[in-house]
Amino acid sequence: MLVKLSIALVVISTALMVEAVQLIPGIFVQNVHYLMTERITSGSNDTRTFHEITASQKNGLMRVKTSAQGVKSQTIYDNGLGVVFNVDKDGQCNVEMGNDNAPGKNYRGVFKVENLFFYDYDFEYKGTSTLEDRLKMQVKDWESVLFNVIFNGKKYDKLVITQSFIESPKDTVFDRHSLVRTVISAYELDKTSGSSEKKYNLVTKIVRDYMKFKSAETEYEFHEYFTIKECKNLISDKKVTLNFKLACEDYSPDCINAAKTHINEFREEFENQIILHERISPLRIDDMQYRFTDSAIEFDVTFLDKPNFDVLIKPENMLVSSETFLNAKARPASNEKECLDSLSRLLRGFSVGIYRPEDSFCGYLKEMKDFKTDNKSGQSSNVYIFPLKNFTFLKRELPLDTLLDTYLENKLRGLTLKDHESHSLVPKNNHYKITDIVAVN
Repeated sequence: MLVKLSIALVVISTALMVEAVQLIPGIFVQNVHYLMTERITSGSNDTRTFHEITASQKNGLMRVKTSAQGVKSQTIYDNGLGVVFNVDKDGQCNVEMGNDNAPGKNYRGVFKVENLFFYDYDFEYKGTSTLEDRLKMQVKDWESVLFNVIFNGKKYDKLVITQSFIESPKDTVFDRHSLVRTVISAYELDKTSGSSEKKYNLVTKIVRDYMKFKSAETEYEFHEYFTIKECKNLISDKKVTLNFKLACEDYSPDCINAAKTHINEFREEFENQIILHERISPLRIDDMQYRFTDSAIEFDVTFLDKPNFDVLIKPENMLVSSETFLNAKARPASNEKECLDSLSRLLRGFSVGIYRPEDSFCGYLKEMKDFKTDNKSGQSSNVYIFPLKNFTFLKRELPLDTLLDTYLENKLRGLTLKDHESHSLVPKNNHYKITDIVAVN
């Protein structure tokens, strides 16, 4: 009897241990589309919004369509360029510099799809519960507790994130589960409490309910979601279409057939290895058509005009101290435009750009602490202080009239497609070369 009881206790103990160490379901995808309702309660304020979200990790893109109290808006994040496009209901756009508080960015400012669901935090399994307001859905809960954390640009003393999953063996986004709800509870330390034990007061609660997750194997499947062609106030109507002709390096028909059989993968590799290898945002790819012959593959790629980023790069006139100029590193320039172009070629980041019109001095400071003003004897200068992390990319984004020459200069690059039909330990790769690039219009 004692033996049976001992065995039973061991079985129960083991079962509890297995349940306690359950890891939060992994996320598989780098391209995702989903719907989300969000309710934010803060004090007496209670807001509800509906979001349609599309994200592509490799291209660093995310689009959020929002509806709140009948007002619709759209925000497109280009994390590669470090800018955000806000589109209103009339199609008018404004562009602003992005920051590290944007959705999907971790504490290092790196955008990942998994970060949209807080996978950059550690979660502990808490057991099962019932979502009464969602048809009494039975869910598994994981929880993460953080202290002294910045969330949505604001610092909180304590943050509790609860993720609720249902089992879903055929789910294509998460590992055998589907995420149905995230609850974010933000607390501030109660400084009036006289007890030795810390007490926290709930100040904001955010409830996010998810629906209709959709994954994509390639970025191109979500191409229609990522465009700025509606931003007529930021880009002109001008477009350029370039025709790219590709052939197999060994002129093998098997190579052409491999591209034809795996056209989605081939189109994605063409975009990543050829088109986006140059300095152009994927948001400017308006259309991409392809056709095959017996010995070649052709792509017609239509590009939108370069957005007007000048609105982002506006200086502030200040009286700069002589000490600041001593600390500044000079750059060659004869006017302000040349100064900005020269600064854009810096491979390493800097904090402040300075142009002094009196003698066309151009320089920069690595650290903001080295910048000082002098309202009495300072020298009048145009000072550029803004998030300069992606300044180089903004300034070097290619205009339409240089696209053809730029691609021709690098036409020897070619591309490689893995042979998905090969069963060898070292799969054969198919290599393609560019034979010609011409402007169609």
